[in-house]
Amino acid sequence: MTVNALRLLMWAPVVCMFISYWALGNNQIYENLVFKIANVKDLVRSGHTVVSEFQNLAFDQSLPCLLVFLALLFFIPFGSLFVTIVNLLKPGFMDITLNIDENLSNYFEALEDQDKHWMLSEENNLRKTYVR
Repeated sequence: MTVNALRLLMWAPVVCMFISYWALGNNQIYENLVFKIANVKDLVRSGHTVVSEFQNLAFDQSLPCLLVFLALLFFIPFGSLFVTIVNLLKPGFMDITLNIDENLSNYFEALEDQDKHWMLSEENNLRKTYVR
């Protein structure tokens, strides 16, 4: 994956938590509210708008999603600032170095002889068929 894709995917939990908060806060599902329609041309009211969500903040099943949403909304943009401050206070505390050295050979060398033979014959067949 590219760095740009990873930067974009970093915001996926934020969107997921907001949508989860919105869905779990639906009054018609969880509080059994029904808004009757007098005329066919009337708009269907849901009692579930952005303004009403934040005016009537309740301690219900949707609150954890809201709290995680707000925490992620703060920590994702300012996470590098947090790491810098911690490193100034205690140098080396947040240094993460991954040393992956397990003495593994490369993929082709790790294959069994039968699999190597199949892979080479498949490669040769594809080259004969598709490469001019």
